[in-house]
Amino acid sequence: MAGQLALAVGNSLGGIAAQTAALVVLDAAGARPRAPLLTRLAASLLLVLEAH
Repeated sequence: MAGQLALAVGNSLGGIAAQTAALVVLDAAGARPRAPLLTRLAASLLLVLEAH
């Protein structure tokens, strides 16, 4: 709203990058058997479908 479009876009993309990095770390540290984080921990198939 203050005309700082570059700052707003940078914050949004940085937040997405941080969330993606956190999911990669959590998925890599997961227990065996190897399965994707969302499909193994989701209590509902609807959550998995919404995530993709």
